Amino acid sequence: MPRRPTGRRRLVPVGLLVAAAIAGLLAALLSALADGAPAPATTAARATVDVPLATGPLRTAMPGVAAPGHDERLPVAGPARPGHGARIVARVPDPYGGPDWAIRTFAARSLRYSDKRPPRRVHQTCAQVGRILDGTFVWIDPHRPRALGVPVNTTTTTVCTGRSRAVVLGALRLPAAADPGSNPQISATVVWGVSPRPRTRVTLRSPEDAMELPALRGGARLRVVRGDLDVGRRTVIAAGEPIDGGIDNAWYGVPSFWRGTRSGGDDHGLAGVTAGLRVAAVVADPSSDRPTLVATSREPTTGAPCYAILDRLVGGEPVRSMEDTGALAPAPASCQRAFDVPPGRWTGLNGGSSSNSTDRDAEHRRLRERRTLVGSSSQAWAFPRDITEVDIEDALGVRTVRTVPLGRVSLVYVQRAGDVATGYGFFGGEERRVLTGRKADGTEVHLRYLAPR
Repeated sequence: MPRRPTGRRRLVPVGLLVAAAIAGLLAALLSALADGAPAPATTAARATVDVPLATGPLRTAMPGVAAPGHDERLPVAGPARPGHGARIVARVPDPYGGPDWAIRTFAARSLRYSDKRPPRRVHQTCAQVGRILDGTFVWIDPHRPRALGVPVNTTTTTVCTGRSRAVVLGALRLPAAADPGSNPQISATVVWGVSPRPRTRVTLRSPEDAMELPALRGGARLRVVRGDLDVGRRTVIAAGEPIDGGIDNAWYGVPSFWRGTRSGGDDHGLAGVTAGLRVAAVVADPSSDRPTLVATSREPTTGAPCYAILDRLVGGEPVRSMEDTGALAPAPASCQRAFDVPPGRWTGLNGGSSSNSTDRDAEHRRLRERRTLVGSSSQAWAFPRDITEVDIEDALGVRTVRTVPLGRVSLVYVQRAGDVATGYGFFGGEERRVLTGRKADGTEVHLRYLAPR
């Protein structure tokens, strides 16, 4: 059994002011960059960008990013569309002084299916967005020290269109290289695409304004905007007509940029929430260098208080990191109501565990002898509303955790590394655990377990 520490280890929560500070910083950083003017056909088009003097601490790439290694490439997304005749048609300076942005176009064929005829191949024009590093077309993940090669194919940085569509666009939101933590800032939004008829006028219209996407060589479009452009509030307009599904890289694994709330729920009090979440606590994860966020909100349909466990949050929106590009995409959160808890009781809400051991014989031996595994665990518990602090004593020692108010209850979420007790007791029962609550006036309350309803 591990030795228990003699003192208490305190986890410090972060108040709701964290969310306000993040939102304020994002708003201050949001400024558009103008780019795009057709260039002579003899050279690759180079758009002009008005870069503000005050660039701030943000970056779209780590300093001194290196060229790709032998097998370091972006993966091909399905359906694969191998291309030919690739050429770089436009370049745009990076707003933070990093390697230039670029558009590469190529021709491809794609299978078109129909209920009335066999599949047939159709010609398409594809546009890839990337960057120029040492004269090579690459992709730069903001948090990787080496760039990635880009195959002439349908990667998640590629959009394709045939002659039947007026324009097709893609968009990616890039986190700041200087801030890879749990609350990333969006340093830039990249919008790119291609129109089969180069002279087509294309804009992204929001309720407040219309942002032009001037045509570069061959109908290519490229715009790099500081901060979060909020593409979900914009409509693609081509030749004066709105284009349904104009942001097309959702086909290749990047979710839409739609913001708002998605109603839903079930008998367990779960609801989909995509905006309006506020950070209530930041909880250290001993098994990772990235903390976990406890966020609070209200259910879209009932208005009842709920909580969600998140990896990242940007301006109240849960996001996930795209593994291949490092860009951030929306990730709807599951917001859960907490059970009401009577005085002197506590109950388990949810939890999980994983074993860090690679020795299966050792795992089985520990299970037989100690009913534990060496691993990591996470748990959420509910307490009476007047409990502001909880002492947790279990096989890993003693710690004190502040609670998070949530409607008529208080919430605690903890993450631990070390011995993980197995069996139902791990998820919320009385086994090997003593919980002592503390009220705001210092009164201590011995808490007894209440089985979840």
